[in-house]
Amino acid sequence: MKSQTWNHRVNASRRAFTLIELLVVITIAAILLLFAVPVTNSVLTANQITTGTQMVVDGLSLARQTALTQNRVVEVRFYDFASLERGDATTTEVSAFEAVIYDETNTKSSPLGSVEHLPGGVVVSKDESLSSLLKTSREKTNWTTDDPKQSLPRGIGSSYKTYALRFRPDGSTDLGAGSWFLTLHGSRETGSPPPNHAAVQIDPYNGSLRLYRPG
Repeated sequence: MKSQTWNHRVNASRRAFTLIELLVVITIAAILLLFAVPVTNSVLTANQITTGTQMVVDGLSLARQTALTQNRVVEVRFYDFASLERGDATTTEVSAFEAVIYDETNTKSSPLGSVEHLPGGVVVSKDESLSSLLKTSREKTNWTTDDPKQSLPRGIGSSYKTYALRFRPDGSTDLGAGSWFLTLHGSRETGSPPPNHAAVQIDPYNGSLRLYRPG
Protein backbone atom coordinates (compact mmCIF):
# COMPACT_ATOMS: atom_id res chain seq x y z
CA MET A 1 0.00 0.00 0.00
CA LYS A 2 2.87 2.35 0.90
CA SER A 3 4.60 1.42 -2.35
CA GLN A 4 1.55 2.37 -4.37
CA THR A 5 1.27 5.70 -2.55
CA TRP A 6 4.94 6.41 -3.18
CA ASN A 7 4.60 5.57 -6.88
CA HIS A 8 1.56 7.83 -7.12
CA ARG A 9 3.53 10.71 -5.59
CA VAL A 10 6.44 10.11 -7.95
CA ASN A 11 4.14 10.03 -10.99
CA ALA A 12 2.37 13.19 -9.85
CA SER A 13 5.73 14.88 -9.37
CA ARG A 14 6.79 13.83 -12.84
CA ARG A 15 3.56 15.17 -14.32
CA ALA A 16 4.05 18.49 -12.50
CA PHE A 17 7.66 18.75 -13.67
CA THR A 18 6.61 18.05 -17.26
CA LEU A 19 4.01 20.81 -17.06
CA ILE A 20 6.60 23.27 -15.78
CA GLU A 21 8.92 22.30 -18.59
CA LEU A 22 6.13 22.89 -21.07
CA LEU A 23 5.45 26.35 -19.65
CA VAL A 24 9.13 27.22 -19.83
CA VAL A 25 9.31 26.13 -23.46
CA ILE A 26 6.21 28.14 -24.32
CA THR A 27 7.63 31.21 -22.60
CA ILE A 28 10.94 30.92 -24.43
CA ALA A 29 9.15 30.41 -27.75
CA ALA A 30 7.00 33.49 -27.13
CA ILE A 31 10.08 35.60 -26.36
CA LEU A 32 11.85 34.37 -29.50
CA LEU A 33 8.76 35.08 -31.56
CA LEU A 34 8.57 38.58 -30.09
CA PHE A 35 12.07 39.30 -31.33
CA ALA A 36 11.61 37.48 -34.62
CA VAL A 37 8.52 39.40 -35.79
CA PRO A 38 10.32 42.74 -36.41
CA VAL A 39 13.13 40.93 -38.21
CA THR A 40 10.66 39.02 -40.37
CA ASN A 41 8.75 42.20 -41.18
CA SER A 42 11.97 43.97 -42.09
CA VAL A 43 13.03 41.15 -44.42
CA LEU A 44 9.58 41.05 -46.01
CA THR A 45 9.61 44.81 -46.58
CA ALA A 46 13.11 44.63 -48.05
CA ASN A 47 11.97 41.94 -50.49
CA GLN A 48 8.92 43.99 -51.46
CA ILE A 49 11.09 47.07 -52.03
CA THR A 50 13.42 45.01 -54.22
CA THR A 51 10.47 43.76 -56.25
CA GLY A 52 8.93 47.21 -56.58
CA THR A 53 12.22 48.81 -57.57
CA GLN A 54 12.78 46.20 -60.24
CA MET A 55 9.28 46.89 -61.58
CA VAL A 56 10.12 50.60 -61.91
CA VAL A 57 13.50 49.89 -63.52
CA ASP A 58 11.93 47.45 -65.98
CA GLY A 59 9.13 49.89 -66.81
CA LEU A 60 11.49 52.79 -67.45
CA SER A 61 13.86 50.61 -69.47
CA LEU A 62 11.01 49.32 -71.64
CA ALA A 63 9.75 52.86 -72.21
CA ARG A 64 13.18 54.07 -73.32
CA GLN A 65 13.75 51.04 -75.54
CA THR A 66 10.34 51.47 -77.17
CA ALA A 67 11.04 55.14 -77.85
CA LEU A 68 14.30 54.16 -79.55
CA THR A 69 13.00 51.26 -81.60
CA GLN A 70 9.69 52.79 -82.68
CA ASN A 71 10.97 56.35 -83.09
CA ARG A 72 8.16 57.69 -80.91
CA VAL A 73 7.79 59.66 -77.72
CA VAL A 74 6.98 57.44 -74.73
CA GLU A 75 5.73 58.92 -71.50
CA VAL A 76 5.93 57.22 -68.09
CA ARG A 77 3.29 58.38 -65.63
CA PHE A 78 3.47 57.91 -61.87
CA TYR A 79 0.12 58.12 -60.09
CA ASP A 80 -0.52 59.71 -56.70
CA PHE A 81 -3.88 58.43 -55.45
CA ALA A 82 -5.83 56.95 -52.54
CA SER A 83 -6.18 53.19 -52.80
CA LEU A 84 -8.95 51.12 -51.24
CA GLU A 85 -7.11 47.96 -52.23
CA ARG A 86 -4.15 49.04 -50.08
CA GLY A 87 -6.39 49.70 -47.10
CA ASP A 88 -6.61 53.50 -47.05
CA ALA A 89 -9.15 55.55 -48.96
CA THR A 90 -8.04 58.92 -47.57
CA THR A 91 -4.24 59.05 -47.72
CA THR A 92 -2.76 59.41 -51.19
CA GLU A 93 0.44 57.64 -52.18
CA VAL A 94 2.50 57.15 -55.30
CA SER A 95 2.22 53.42 -55.79
CA ALA A 96 1.44 52.84 -59.47
CA PHE A 97 2.81 53.83 -62.85
CA GLU A 98 2.06 53.40 -66.53
CA ALA A 99 3.81 53.95 -69.85
CA VAL A 100 2.01 55.40 -72.87
CA ILE A 101 3.24 55.84 -76.44
CA TYR A 102 2.37 58.86 -78.58
CA ASP A 103 1.51 58.93 -82.26
CA GLU A 104 3.58 60.69 -84.92
CA THR A 105 2.08 64.07 -83.99
CA ASN A 106 2.84 63.62 -80.27
CA THR A 107 -0.75 64.48 -79.42
CA LYS A 108 -2.60 61.19 -79.02
CA SER A 109 -1.39 58.52 -76.60
CA SER A 110 -2.19 54.87 -76.12
CA PRO A 111 -1.13 52.54 -73.29
CA LEU A 112 2.12 50.70 -73.85
CA GLY A 113 1.03 48.06 -71.34
CA SER A 114 -1.06 47.66 -68.22
CA VAL A 115 -0.87 49.87 -65.14
CA GLU A 116 1.79 48.54 -62.77
CA HIS A 117 0.92 48.58 -59.08
CA LEU A 118 3.77 48.35 -56.60
CA PRO A 119 3.68 45.56 -54.00
CA GLY A 120 1.53 46.32 -50.96
CA GLY A 121 3.34 48.44 -48.41
CA VAL A 122 5.81 49.92 -50.94
CA VAL A 123 5.54 53.51 -52.17
CA VAL A 124 7.56 56.08 -54.03
CA SER A 125 8.56 58.82 -51.61
CA LYS A 126 6.83 62.14 -52.22
CA ASP A 127 9.63 63.98 -50.44
CA GLU A 128 11.21 66.04 -53.22
CA SER A 129 14.64 65.63 -51.62
CA LEU A 130 14.25 61.87 -52.14
CA SER A 131 12.25 61.83 -55.39
CA SER A 132 13.08 64.81 -57.57
CA LEU A 133 10.92 63.28 -60.32
CA LEU A 134 7.89 64.11 -58.17
CA LYS A 135 8.56 67.82 -57.99
CA THR A 136 5.56 70.06 -58.51
CA SER A 137 7.06 71.10 -61.84
CA ARG A 138 6.80 67.48 -63.03
CA GLU A 139 3.07 67.20 -62.37
CA LYS A 140 1.29 66.58 -65.66
CA THR A 141 -1.13 69.35 -66.55
CA ASN A 142 -0.99 69.36 -70.37
CA TRP A 143 -3.98 67.07 -70.84
CA THR A 144 -5.73 67.38 -74.21
CA THR A 145 -8.82 66.08 -75.95
CA ASP A 146 -6.72 63.38 -77.61
CA ASP A 147 -4.90 62.65 -74.35
CA PRO A 148 -7.48 63.26 -71.62
CA LYS A 149 -7.02 62.77 -67.91
CA GLN A 150 -10.54 61.34 -67.81
CA SER A 151 -9.34 58.12 -69.48
CA LEU A 152 -8.88 56.57 -66.07
CA PRO A 153 -6.05 54.12 -65.51
CA ARG A 154 -7.02 50.74 -64.08
CA GLY A 155 -7.30 50.73 -60.29
CA ILE A 156 -6.49 54.43 -59.90
CA GLY A 157 -9.94 55.96 -59.54
CA SER A 158 -11.10 59.38 -60.66
CA SER A 159 -9.10 61.61 -58.30
CA TYR A 160 -5.35 61.49 -58.76
CA LYS A 161 -2.21 63.45 -59.60
CA THR A 162 0.15 62.41 -62.33
CA TYR A 163 3.90 62.98 -62.47
CA ALA A 164 5.43 62.30 -65.85
CA LEU A 165 8.66 62.07 -67.79
CA ARG A 166 9.11 61.50 -71.49
CA PHE A 167 11.64 59.49 -73.42
CA ARG A 168 12.40 60.93 -76.84
CA PRO A 169 13.13 58.84 -79.95
CA ASP A 170 16.87 59.25 -79.35
CA GLY A 171 16.57 57.83 -75.81
CA SER A 172 17.00 61.15 -74.02
CA THR A 173 14.40 62.60 -71.64
CA ASP A 174 12.54 65.86 -71.20
CA LEU A 175 13.90 66.27 -67.66
CA GLY A 176 16.57 68.87 -68.34
CA ALA A 177 19.77 69.42 -66.38
CA GLY A 178 19.94 68.21 -62.80
CA SER A 179 19.85 65.06 -60.71
CA TRP A 180 16.68 63.09 -61.26
CA PHE A 181 15.68 60.10 -59.18
CA LEU A 182 12.91 58.16 -57.43
CA THR A 183 13.20 56.63 -53.96
CA LEU A 184 11.11 53.63 -52.92
CA HIS A 185 10.55 52.57 -49.32
CA GLY A 186 8.03 50.93 -47.02
CA SER A 187 4.87 52.99 -46.55
CA ARG A 188 5.15 52.74 -42.75
CA GLU A 189 8.84 53.60 -42.60
CA THR A 190 10.14 57.00 -41.55
CA GLY A 191 13.39 58.87 -41.98
CA SER A 192 14.99 60.87 -44.76
CA PRO A 193 15.69 58.46 -46.25
CA PRO A 194 14.32 55.51 -44.28
CA PRO A 195 16.98 52.91 -43.44
CA ASN A 196 15.40 50.43 -45.84
CA HIS A 197 15.04 52.04 -49.27
CA ALA A 198 16.15 51.96 -52.89
CA ALA A 199 16.76 54.83 -55.31
CA VAL A 200 16.59 54.85 -59.09
CA GLN A 201 18.51 57.63 -60.85
CA ILE A 202 17.77 58.66 -64.43
CA ASP A 203 20.32 60.38 -66.65
CA PRO A 204 18.37 63.19 -68.33
CA TYR A 205 20.61 63.20 -71.42
CA ASN A 206 20.66 59.55 -72.44
CA GLY A 207 17.93 58.01 -70.27
CA SER A 208 20.25 55.46 -68.64
CA LEU A 209 19.40 54.19 -65.16
CA ARG A 210 21.39 53.59 -61.99
CA LEU A 211 20.16 51.76 -58.91
CA TYR A 212 21.27 52.57 -55.36
CA ARG A 213 20.68 50.50 -52.20
CA PRO A 214 21.93 51.33 -48.69
CA GLY A 215 24.90 49.35 -47.46
